[in-house]
Amino acid sequence: MLITACGRNDLLEASLKSFYAVVDQEPQEVIIYEDGPGEKPEFLAGDMWRTRNLRWISGKTRMGQCFAVARLIQEAKHDYVFWSEEDWLWQNQINPFMRESKLILDAHPEVVMVSLRGPSGWHPLVRSGELWIAEPYWRGVWGGWSWNPGYGVVTRCSSYCHKF
Repeated sequence: MLITACGRNDLLEASLKSFYAVVDQEPQEVIIYEDGPGEKPEFLAGDMWRTRNLRWISGKTRMGQCFAVARLIQEAKHDYVFWSEEDWLWQNQINPFMRESKLILDAHPEVVMVSLRGPSGWHPLVRSGELWIAEPYWRGVWGGWSWNPGYGVVTRCSSYCHKF
């Protein structure tokens, strides 16, 4: 799991607690990238977090979310990556999102990203067999990738990690 953050440790703590309360498959590793001068939050030293494989990286200066995403991709060491931001609260109604996303990616090698976000304005979705996919060439150009990891996206890391 890769998380972008920017100085909002109270939201990060609430997001992590809500995530672990509903997750159906715990990630092998959680890497949090702080895009700014923030220090590692004190709450991460607590008992609840010491038993989990959490890693904190601070950029020391604000570079923006695209830089943070690229930096996290460099740290990704697993075949699948789940993206989030520090301010998303997780709910039971979207379960079992981790396991099902991985099953979709395993069954469909042509798919590189599964998003929890439905057709809510991000990108029109069209049915393709059993899946809904981002409409190709929406607005006359290629589309379908998200630079907004805040809506829960599972990606096949080997599809793009080596390109950065």
